[in-house]
Amino acid sequence: MCLEPDTTPGNVLTGKADVIESTIAGGQMVNADGTLHQALSYNAAFDLDAAARSSADPVIAQGIDGMIAAQFQLTAGKETTVLLPVNSTTMYWLDEPNGSGFFVMGLCNKR
Repeated sequence: MCLEPDTTPGNVLTGKADVIESTIAGGQMVNADGTLHQALSYNAAFDLDAAARSSADPVIAQGIDGMIAAQFQLTAGKETTVLLPVNSTTMYWLDEPNGSGFFVMGLCNKR
């Protein structure tokens, strides 16, 4: 269960919280209704700076110990997510909710 700031499709913060339910098992992250299955890249993040300069989707950068990266295909592009486990039940979460280069930070807790 991850909690992050809610945004409009135009990347405006609404002042509300968004709850994202997903399951992480093995090498995949699956959304709550089971329709999105995304491979996870362990010890990886994204080259967000290069993506911002080129307006391209971020590319996975390997060799970043402890981080977990995933990209979800959206209608308008790819949504990038980075997770940082801090203990057996908690992860920090950096999410690109609209796949447009605007990121929000959140917190995930194991239920």
